[in-house]
Amino acid sequence: MNRSRRLAFGLFGLAALAVSALWAQAPLGGGAGGFSMPLKRDGRTYLKFSGSGTEAISPTVLRIRDFQVETFRADETPELIGKAPECVLNLTTKSATSSGPIRIEQVGGRFTHAGTGFAWDHENGRLEISNRVRSTVRLNPFGRTKP
Repeated sequence: MNRSRRLAFGLFGLAALAVSALWAQAPLGGGAGGFSMPLKRDGRTYLKFSGSGTEAISPTVLRIRDFQVETFRADETPELIGKAPECVLNLTTKSATSSGPIRIEQVGGRFTHAGTGFAWDHENGRLEISNRVRSTVRLNPFGRTKP
């Protein structure tokens, strides 16, 4: 499995774990307030989850609207951004599903992976995008020529 694909798959695994931590640490509200949850290691942000709102479907299942997850390099510059208009997270199985669109992009546009309908299985480290799957790798995204 290539590095970009591992990063994309790991992105949603981390998302499931972090939302699980969010459930344990903070009250979840539906409403317009939304949420943002940066995760830090050694004082540096390495991951951030956000959404415009959450709805508890059950004590262990959440619906998240305008879900976004961002990964950061060691210098805290953004690396990958994953977006889905909505997803359902099962905190017990650490899985996420949606029948809607998903898009994962490396900042700078070198790599994108998108489609409609996805299922993330954290236990097996597997992300399946079921329909209209598109992956793009741009070797030279800014049209620059090498010196």
